[in-house]
Amino acid sequence: MQRLGREAGGWTWDDEINFGFEVPKENFREALAVYREALLDLQFEEAWFEDEKRVVRQEMHRGFEQPDRILYNAWDELAFRVHPYGRPVIGSEKAVLALDLEATERYYRERFTPNHTILSVAGDFDPEEMTAWLREEWGALAPGPLSFELGLAEPEQRGPRTRTEHVPQTSDGLVLTGVVVPGGAHADTPALTLLAALLNDASHGLPQYLVEQEKWVSSVGAAHYVMKDYATLRISARMRPETVAAVTDFANSFLLDFDPTRVPGAIFEEVRRSLLAQEARAGATAADRAERLGILVNRRGLDAARALLDRYAALTPADVLAALLNDASHGL
Repeated sequence: MQRLGREAGGWTWDDEINFGFEVPKENFREALAVYREALLDLQFEEAWFEDEKRVVRQEMHRGFEQPDRILYNAWDELAFRVHPYGRPVIGSEKAVLALDLEATERYYRERFTPNHTILSVAGDFDPEEMTAWLREEWGALAPGPLSFELGLAEPEQRGPRTRTEHVPQTSDGLVLTGVVVPGGAHADTPALTLLAALLNDASHGLPQYLVEQEKWVSSVGAAHYVMKDYATLRISARMRPETVAAVTDFANSFLLDFDPTRVPGAIFEEVRRSLLAQEARAGATAADRAERLGILVNRRGLDAARALLDRYAALTPADVLAALLNDASHGL
């Protein structure tokens, strides 16, 4: 692949394993064949398998030492009591040690199949010709089982959940607070993303009060992290340990009391434009664009992914307030 162009992607997260490539047009057909073989025809060998298990364990131990990673893992465990989202993507050391080559290969053979793959292509090409190439390269491959869905649903959360971790290697206090909200295909998802962006506004959002006025934190930010089955709306902050309780209470109250309809119209439009620009930057290169399209389709579904920019453009402050009241006003 390096001879033909470059590899792109190569990561695993909550809802997908991502691999990709970027090549000149004249190399695409050859690169697609190499890509298909590398992705779907992996040959398992015992020595290689054990080496890769050691690599994963080394990466895992590095994560154990990072305060931010410890905090996010603790948050996920609190937020998701039933769904696999509550477990670290990298797994546990016990689970990695217990991996069996034969069972892992069987898992791979069943899931790395055309009917469990999103093939996302971006670039300067003829769509009909590209579709014919993809069908030729992938269309005759045998499908895997129809579905692996477990049908797991989180029980209703009836009150706040809290957890404190003491990390000796850091002198800062870290706060992560938030709520679980509907997943990527839900109609409110674009509005909740815009809500998080408004909460980050320097003049009317959390930074104005916690950084500029009170000087309680060294950094603060809101994020709407969209997954397939659920999403999370979270506020994170870094501060002196003695202000953790006050900052947590303030952040929760700020979210519950926030009224997007009271944000000046010029600020609302500026934040919206920044969100649209952020989406454009996510597709800066052909490889970036292909990766972003694949993520959007996988996590939001084809229709919601196709309509995302139009949804952002059509949102009103009242829409954002309704999403806040419907989805983000409980379970802190």
